[in-house]
Amino acid sequence: MAAVVLVLVLVAGGVAVLTLLRGSGSGHTADGSMLPEAVTSEPKAAWTFDYSGSYAQVTGAGDLVVLADEDGDVAALDSDGERVWSNDDEYVGYVVAVPDHDDVVVVAGGEGGGVGALSTDDGEQLWWQDSGYPLAIDDEGLLLGDGAEDSDTSDVAWVDSKSGEEKWSIDDVGSTDVAEDAVYLVVADELRRVDASSGRVSWSLDLSVDDDEYVGLASTSEFVAVSVGNEVTAYDAGDGERLWSASAEDPSVDGFDDDRVYISETTYDEDTDDSDTSVTVYGRAGDGEDLSIGSDDYFYGIGVEAGGSSWFVAYSSGEVFDDDLQRVGRYGSDEANLTVADRGLYVHDPGQVAFYEYGQGKPEWTIDIPDSEDGVSVSAVDQGVVVEADGELTMYR
Repeated sequence: MAAVVLVLVLVAGGVAVLTLLRGSGSGHTADGSMLPEAVTSEPKAAWTFDYSGSYAQVTGAGDLVVLADEDGDVAALDSDGERVWSNDDEYVGYVVAVPDHDDVVVVAGGEGGGVGALSTDDGEQLWWQDSGYPLAIDDEGLLLGDGAEDSDTSDVAWVDSKSGEEKWSIDDVGSTDVAEDAVYLVVADELRRVDASSGRVSWSLDLSVDDDEYVGLASTSEFVAVSVGNEVTAYDAGDGERLWSASAEDPSVDGFDDDRVYISETTYDEDTDDSDTSVTVYGRAGDGEDLSIGSDDYFYGIGVEAGGSSWFVAYSSGEVFDDDLQRVGRYGSDEANLTVADRGLYVHDPGQVAFYEYGQGKPEWTIDIPDSEDGVSVSAVDQGVVVEADGELTMYR
């Protein structure tokens, strides 16, 4: 199947992370997003393609590379980089694959400006609605959010990816987190665990949240962690029983691996403008373990399950940690961007891309790529690396 990792979606209230739930691939991130098959031997430029504008967003769908260009048009390229179809029915800001379904891609307008699907056979529009944005996609459906720009809540709905037919919906949702078979929603001051396929509420509980108070969510296979104010509380995934609580100053909570979450907090010294960030990792038992990080400004990363091992890739510092929370390396310069795959990570520094297997300190390969004052983007598809610069895509395989 085709697989991509994460898509950052511009929505009315800010940025949402689109999750691609597990299909048949060999690796996944802690939130369930599929990982592309890595290029483990030094690749060569296979083809180039000129697109409209200075930016394009790409995804892989079977043997195709599907892109949305700066004009909002969508095109599909075959294994030789030849255009096989295009679609300009709607303005499209980004396009994503559907796990285990190479015959369809989901398209969206950006900033909540509509969502729909295209057939990868000929680019025909299968369905479209004029507002909304995708929150999660799996092989059975698509979770959509839809909310006004001045609202703190959204309406969410689960729809069929190919037809757009609604299966269930819930209005006035404040926060959302997607697990493998369930969706956690905060509605008013209530936390609900909802079965993804049916919309049935498995359990719910009162959070006692003020109307304007933000609620952060992060789930694992066994529990969901809820951040309210300066407190993070974990609840059992099966029945909602309270497991533990931890105090932190303005905490951020996210998934660390399949079984653990991390809580990061950053404190600031107003006199010196210095900041200090600490990260603690928690499992079901609530025994926090400190993670030694190399950045004091902020912390953000993603857990990866691949080849029977767990790794955490800290995008904020370029560090990678193993299952025992030991740092195994720091990759790239301060300007580097990291992209995860099923067997390792691509490290993009200005003018080059290198591939490191997880846990290794030396690259398996390094290639030179174009540089540009307008920026260069590196994307991973199955057994390929796509470089975008100055209106040109180059596929390395």
